[in-house]
Amino acid sequence: MSYKGLTNEEVKQSRIEHGSNVLTLAERDPWWRLFLEKFEDPVIRILLVAVVISFITGSMHGEYLDSLGIAMAVLLATGLAFVNEFKAGKEFDLLLTSQDETPVKVFRNDVITSVPKKDIVVGDVVILETGEEIPADGHVLEGLGLRVDESKLTGESVPVKKDVPGPSSDGGKAYPIDFLLRGCAVREGDGVMKVSAVGDGTEIGKTAKAATEDTGEDTPLNKQLERLSKLIGVVGFGVAAGLFTALVWRGSSVGELVLDQGQWKLFWVGMVALLVVLSKVWVPIFYDGLELAGIEKEVPAFIGSSGAKSWIVTVGIGAGILLLGALALALTGSIAKSPSLWMPSEVLRSLVEYFMIAVTVIVVAVPEGLAMSVTLSLAYSMRAMMKDNNLVRRMHACETIGAASVICSDKTGTLTKNEMKVVETSFDLDQAMALSIAMNSSATIGEDSSGKSTCLGNPTECALLMAIEEQGFDSQAIRDQNSIQARLPFSTERKLMATVVDDVLHVKGAPEIVLALCDQDPSAILDEITVLQARGMRALGFATRPLHLGESPEEAIEDLKGMTWVGFAAIMDPVRDEVPDAVKRALSAGIDVKIVTGDVKATAVEIGRQCGLVLEDDDPEVVSMDGATFSELSEEEAREAVKRVKIIWRARPMDKRKLVKTLQDNGQVVAVTGDGTNDAPALNFADVGLAMGMSGTDVAKEAADIVLLDDSFASIVRAVKWGRSLYSNIQRFILFQLTINLAALTVVFLGPFIGIALPFTVIQMLWINLIMDTLAALALASEPPHSDVMAAGPRDPEAFILSPAMIKNISWTGGTFALIMVTWLIFMERGGVTDRELTVLFSSFVILHFWNMFNARVFGRTVSAFSGVTENRAFLIIAFGIAVCQVLAVQYGGAFFRTVPLGVMDWILIFIGTSPVLIIGELLRRSSRKKATN
Repeated sequence: MSYKGLTNEEVKQSRIEHGSNVLTLAERDPWWRLFLEKFEDPVIRILLVAVVISFITGSMHGEYLDSLGIAMAVLLATGLAFVNEFKAGKEFDLLLTSQDETPVKVFRNDVITSVPKKDIVVGDVVILETGEEIPADGHVLEGLGLRVDESKLTGESVPVKKDVPGPSSDGGKAYPIDFLLRGCAVREGDGVMKVSAVGDGTEIGKTAKAATEDTGEDTPLNKQLERLSKLIGVVGFGVAAGLFTALVWRGSSVGELVLDQGQWKLFWVGMVALLVVLSKVWVPIFYDGLELAGIEKEVPAFIGSSGAKSWIVTVGIGAGILLLGALALALTGSIAKSPSLWMPSEVLRSLVEYFMIAVTVIVVAVPEGLAMSVTLSLAYSMRAMMKDNNLVRRMHACETIGAASVICSDKTGTLTKNEMKVVETSFDLDQAMALSIAMNSSATIGEDSSGKSTCLGNPTECALLMAIEEQGFDSQAIRDQNSIQARLPFSTERKLMATVVDDVLHVKGAPEIVLALCDQDPSAILDEITVLQARGMRALGFATRPLHLGESPEEAIEDLKGMTWVGFAAIMDPVRDEVPDAVKRALSAGIDVKIVTGDVKATAVEIGRQCGLVLEDDDPEVVSMDGATFSELSEEEAREAVKRVKIIWRARPMDKRKLVKTLQDNGQVVAVTGDGTNDAPALNFADVGLAMGMSGTDVAKEAADIVLLDDSFASIVRAVKWGRSLYSNIQRFILFQLTINLAALTVVFLGPFIGIALPFTVIQMLWINLIMDTLAALALASEPPHSDVMAAGPRDPEAFILSPAMIKNISWTGGTFALIMVTWLIFMERGGVTDRELTVLFSSFVILHFWNMFNARVFGRTVSAFSGVTENRAFLIIAFGIAVCQVLAVQYGGAFFRTVPLGVMDWILIFIGTSPVLIIGELLRRSSRKKATN
C-alpha cells in the first residue's frame, strides 16, 4: 500500500498543535540555585549564625578575622559540594546520548524520506523494520509478522504481536493489538504506523512525570546531621549563655563590674532586648532540644518564622524595649544626671570581653570542619564509586545506599540478561540439528556497531541460532550450502513452522502441537515439558521426516503428519552470571531482596530460585503475590504482606511505587533497581534509585540517584559497601572532632575562672576546628572500605549518629585531655602565664589530637592503628602535613596566632609527651583482640 504522508506545511502545523517529539525530563536547576541549595545543610546554618555573631563582636574592635575564617569554612564546604554535584550532572548528561537524532524513515510529500526522531510529528506515517525502536506512540496501519518488545513499559520479556484490529485479535494484553509505544523495539517482522502522540504526550512521557515528582523525602544522613546540629546548638548556646552569666556574676563579685542600682537595671533591660532579638535563633534551638529529649513541642509560629518581615519586627521589639527602659530609668533613676554615666567605659569593655569569650565558646562548640568533612567524604566516595561503575548523580546517595535494608529489583534486564537463551535440550546439538535449526528459522545472525555478534528476529529463534553458534556451527555458512525447497511460516494459529531442505521436512513449534503430528506416545514427554514450564521455561519441540516417494516439497508442508519426534529445547531469559553471588552477599549483609516484575508467576518464582532468593522449602503461594492483589490490600495488610513476600509478579508501575512506600512506612531504607520506564516511579520514590546505564531508558536514569554503568547487579553490593564505609568514616571524624570540641570547650569555659580569660584565641580555635580538622577529615574520608563493614546488618536509620560507644569514647578521651590541659593551666597561672607557656599549651593540645587521629582511624575495630596504613598513603601524607603545619603556624604565626617560636627540644618533648594517647589506644585494641580470640 502506498502512503502520501504529510506535507511540509502539515508538519509545521502539527508541531504547533501537538509539540515536538522530545521528552521533557526533569528541568535542570540553574547553577546558582544548585549552589544556594547547599546552604540548606543544617551544619552550614549553624556556621552562618556563628559568622553573624563573630562579625558583630569583631566590629566593636575592628577585627574581622574570626568571622572571615568561619565564612571561608562555609564557602569551602558549600563550594566543594556544588562543584562535585555539578560535574556529576554533566557526566550524567553524557549518558543521555543524542538518540533524538536517530534517523527514522517516514512518508512525506509522496516520497519515503529519513528525518531525525525528534522531528517526528503527530500524523506522520512511519516505516518500521526489525531491530528498530518505535519513535513515538501510534497505531498500526499494516503489519507483517510484527512483534514488539514492550518490556520497558510492561516488564514482559516475551514480544507481543502487533497488527491491525480484527476479529482474531489477541486479548488480555496490557495495550491494544494495534497500539505501538515509543521506546519499544521491533523484534520481528515489519510494518507501517501512524503517529498519534509525540514527546510528553506518549505513554513513556506520561510515566516520566511520576519519575520526576518531588517526593519530599530526606536522606538518612541529613536527618542524622540535623539531629547532631540541634544537639550542638543546644550545648553551644547553652554553655555560652551560662558562661556569660557566670562571668558577669564573677566580675561583680571581684570588683570588675562596679554599677549602681540604676545601671544594673539598664544592663538587664539591655539583656532582655538582646534575648528578644536572639530569640529568632535560640528559641527554635531550645525547642529542638526538647524534641531531642523526646518532648514534642511546636515552635511558636512568630518565632519559628524566618522571613525578613518577622526579623524586622523582632529587632524592632528588642530596640523598643531597650529605648523605653533606658528612658524610664533616665527619668527616674540616678543615671539621669549624665548619659555618660549610663554605662562606664571600663565596665562596657569588660562586658564586651565577656561576650567575646561567650562567642569563642560558640565557635568552639560549632564543628566548622564537620560540613567540610561530610562533603569531602561524599566527594571522595563519589569519585571512587565511579571507578566501580556507579555514577552517583546526587551526592548524598553515596551514604544512603549504605543504609539500604531492602533492595527491590526489576527482573528483566536487571537480574536477567533480557535475551532468550537455550538452557536445556533433550537432543545433541550435532550437525543434523544445526542444519534443522539454521534452515527452519527466519532470524539472522549479524554484528552490531562494536563488532559483537547479535541476532535480529524472534527472540526464541535467536536463542536457537546462538546455541548452535556457541557449539561452533556457522548458521550463515549452513544456509549458503543448502537451499530451501518450501516453507510454511510460523503463525500464532498454527504455533509451528515447517521448512523443506534437501527433501527433508523440518518442523518446530509448540511441543503439544508437534507431538500430535508424530506417531509415538506423547504423555511421558509432555510430563517432562510440564515440569520445565512450571519452572518458567518455554519449550520448543522438533520433528523431521523425509519426503515420501513422489511427494513434492509443497505437498509436504501441507501434510505434516507422520513426523518423527527429535526432542525439545528449553528456553528462558537467563539470570546474569554475577547475580546469584551478589544476592547471596546482599542477604548475608542483612539486606532483603525483593523481585518486582511484570512477568508471569512461574517465570518470576523460577528466577527467584536461580538467584538464591526463593529457597527449596519456600511456598510460592506465601512468598509471591501478583501486583493486582497487592494493589488492593489496605495499608495495614500491605505492611504485613511485605514482611513475607519476596516476589511481586504482574506488577504495574504504581504497584512498584506502592511497594516502596509500604516498605518505607515499615521503617525500611529502600533501594530500587530497574532499567525500564515502568520502573521510573519506584526509582524516584525510593530512598535511593539505581538505574541501568547501558540498557536503561532515559526516564529511568533521570529518576535514579545512581546509574550502574555496567548494568551489573553486583555493582549494587559494592555501592552498599562504599556507603557503609562512608558512614563509618563520617562517624570517625565526628568522634575525632567532638573529642577536640569537648576538650577545648572545657578549657575555654574554665579558663576565666582560673585567671586566664582566653586560653585559646578565636583564631587558634579556627585553626584547630577548621584547618586541622579539614585535613583530618580528608585523611579519614580517604579510608577505603573494609570487608568487616558488610558483616554487620544495615544500621537503624533512626539511630542517632552518635552511638553509645562514640559518646563513651568522646567523654573519656575529651575529658582526659581537658583534665590535662586545665591542670597545666592551673600550674602555669601560679607563676604567671607567659606567651611561651600558652604556645606550649596550644601546641600540646593540637599534637594530642594528632596522635588521637590514628586512634580515630580504627575506631570500632580491634586492629592496630597502623594496620593497612601504607595502603592509604593519603592518610600518612595528611598526618605528616598536619604536624608540619602546626610547627609552621607556631614558629611563624606570631601575633596572628598569639604564639612565640619554640626550640627543637621543645617540639621533641611535646611529641613524645603526648604520644601515650596512641600507645594506650594500641594497648586497649591489643587487649580486645586477645579477648576475641579466647
